[in-house]
Amino acid sequence: MKSDSRKPKQNKNDLLNFILEVSTSFINISPDKLDTAIDSVLKVVGTYAKVDRSYVFQFYDNGTKISNTHEWCADGIEPQIQHLQAMNASDLPFFEKRIKNLEIFHVPDVNRLPIDAKKERLHFVEQSIKSLIVVPIISDGLAIGFLGFDSTRRKKVWSEDIIALLKIVADIFANAIVKNKMM
Repeated sequence: MKSDSRKPKQNKNDLLNFILEVSTSFINISPDKLDTAIDSVLKVVGTYAKVDRSYVFQFYDNGTKISNTHEWCADGIEPQIQHLQAMNASDLPFFEKRIKNLEIFHVPDVNRLPIDAKKERLHFVEQSIKSLIVVPIISDGLAIGFLGFDSTRRKKVWSEDIIALLKIVADIFANAIVKNKMM
């Protein structure tokens, strides 16, 4: 998959063709090309969805820790990846519970999170996040990580089309990550 020649997809047919291309290219991707391929997909999908930041986190240490392993940011958006390493998953208990229950975490307005998500609200505000959507990356019925989109410039509600796209991309990433760990 060529990351430098890829143009953002503008319509559903282009996006469907892109998903087909991505899923096909990830089938036999070599470990040394996986990170670049994930970064490329984050850019294309993030651009298509008109988000400010797209990212992948992976759980490790039996699901007790998480690290931001991949990130794409729109022009003018400050990357957060360097600040989001070796975090205790339990530091964000409201969020952790939903992701580990394989739920989509859709927050159109961070300031409207419930009172029991106070830690999450503070964490998101520190990163200037106004809205976000996160989809678990699942393997064998367990969350091994998550794929997310952030909106930092304005509040946003994600459409069912974008949510479906995220689920597909999360499944593609899950297969590639698991396969890569077995190599």
